[in-house]
Amino acid sequence: AGFSGADLRGVGFKAGELRAVGYTAGELKTGGFTVDELKACGFAATDLRAAKISPVELRQSGFTAEQLKLEGFTAKELIAGFTPSELKAVGFCGLLCYCRSGYEANMAQEIEAICALHQIFGFAKVLPHTGFVYFAFYSPENIQRVNEAVRFDELMFARQMIGVFAHIPNLNRNDRLTQIHEACDTHLSKEFMAQTAVVESADTEDGKELAKFCRKFSVPFRQHLRSHQWLVQRKTKQALVGVTLHAFFEHGSCIHLGVSLPGNRSVHENGIYRLKFPSDAPSRSTLKLEEAIQTFIPKAEQQHYFNGDVSAVDLGACPGGWTYQLVSRGVQVEAIDNGAMDDKLMATGLV
Repeated sequence: AGFSGADLRGVGFKAGELRAVGYTAGELKTGGFTVDELKACGFAATDLRAAKISPVELRQSGFTAEQLKLEGFTAKELIAGFTPSELKAVGFCGLLCYCRSGYEANMAQEIEAICALHQIFGFAKVLPHTGFVYFAFYSPENIQRVNEAVRFDELMFARQMIGVFAHIPNLNRNDRLTQIHEACDTHLSKEFMAQTAVVESADTEDGKELAKFCRKFSVPFRQHLRSHQWLVQRKTKQALVGVTLHAFFEHGSCIHLGVSLPGNRSVHENGIYRLKFPSDAPSRSTLKLEEAIQTFIPKAEQQHYFNGDVSAVDLGACPGGWTYQLVSRGVQVEAIDNGAMDDKLMATGLV
């Protein structure tokens, strides 16, 4: 009703309460809240940067050079607040790409070609029907260089992409956390801290049993990371937020440890878009088109392409899985097929 952030702070409101009703970090800073208060209520480094808070102030409130670098701060911006040793980046020994089972050779060819184009040299390890490809670098690569050269949204066959910093082929099944700890301690800089951490396995028939183990192991894994300050203390609703640490199990005693960065990965855990099957859809194929729409067309643009002024043709439409997606968005559809279409779709008057 016109009261400023300073007014509300003066009568006892906390930064978190004001953020919940729409106040920005800049407005709260102007209102007298400290950087520590803004950080405590959940503002990310990018929010604080937009509020013109300097790297020196961010460092004093607990942000590390590695965190700020991954949020987009340049070395020139950071150098005033951090020592050269603190600016050291995580090194990658390879790239791990998840893919659909059966497409491993295609995935390998694609990642080899892109890496060669940017003079990142290595070789792909490919096993058929495993659901992933590991591209091993001949020598460690800087996280920033790999992130700039290999863009996830330009890959055709990858479901997910992770920069691997450690591969442990002979993990002790009786004490997995000790070897994982040693790998993190060796390869991660002291300033590294992830915002989320996930334990994953390949999306294959063999991987289904392993997935059950991964769900159980994720609890002690995250607890261990938090206890050694490699993972932030607060929990998030989304699986992948900010810099994410991945533990990918090939099998019970073989693991890849890596990092994915926001803006250069799938936003979905395991790289799989989990969609709920509509109860009135005529076939499961409807989910294929829904995933394509949600993946390739930004939400803000979907109304432009799908509305009552648009018509479409569905070739081989029976029983109407794809037509269902179009009709549900108000599109007039010419459905071509010798077979019968779903009665409920025909009753809409749009088919």
